[in-house]
Amino acid sequence: MLKIDFVPDFQRKLLQQSFADGDTLESLADVASWREQWMEQLSAWHTPYKALIDCQNLRITAVDKSIRDSLVQMHAFFQKLFLRKVACCNATDEHQMLPFPQFSTTREAYEFLGVRQTRTGISGDLRSQVILQNHFQQQVVELGFSQEFQLDSEDKYLILKSKLSNNLAHWHTHWSLLIDCANFSIDSTYIDKFNALLNFLRRYFLQKVVGYNGKQVNYSFQVFRAKHRAALALESDDLDRAGDDAHCRRRG
Repeated sequence: MLKIDFVPDFQRKLLQQSFADGDTLESLADVASWREQWMEQLSAWHTPYKALIDCQNLRITAVDKSIRDSLVQMHAFFQKLFLRKVACCNATDEHQMLPFPQFSTTREAYEFLGVRQTRTGISGDLRSQVILQNHFQQQVVELGFSQEFQLDSEDKYLILKSKLSNNLAHWHTHWSLLIDCANFSIDSTYIDKFNALLNFLRRYFLQKVVGYNGKQVNYSFQVFRAKHRAALALESDDLDRAGDDAHCRRRG
């Protein structure tokens, strides 16, 4: 399944999309996954918006015409739901399968959309490494990282806080945070700041925090070896009761 990071910019009425490193579009199931994830973002949009799709990490191996047709249908579907304009940036020849206007640079894409470009853009920076997925039916936000991400600087902390804070626009009910720790670690000097961030999010309906694939022992939240054990812990009414199995030093 494609792992797409959506960054809503409500001030500029722009929905930015980028892909995790190694994402490959090769089947109708991948198109359906993209459409489903995009659709989940629309709960926060009630006015016309534009979309900027960063193709830097997206590989396309599909050759079946039915996949192109499905992408065209997806485009038409979202045009009926407030989407006014869309553009791809960092596009190459392999992205010709996509039925959207394509540009080799972010600057050209922004100009086509008629949107002011920010100083850093959306690609090639730390921000694109932080991946958020909203699972509304399960009331879970899943946080993952496409590359090694150690929380050890103010820039990284502000990026993480910004993305989690922006995502709050999608939530008006209780939610839990599920963290894939395979590429995530926290420097000892930033544990207190990370805990402060979690306390901030608890003011906005955050109920539980659980991780999986832990790579260190000093996380301030419970971490299981397996994702399914972490998911079961989120469903439990008493996380403390599962604590004996929730340390990355133990086998989950």
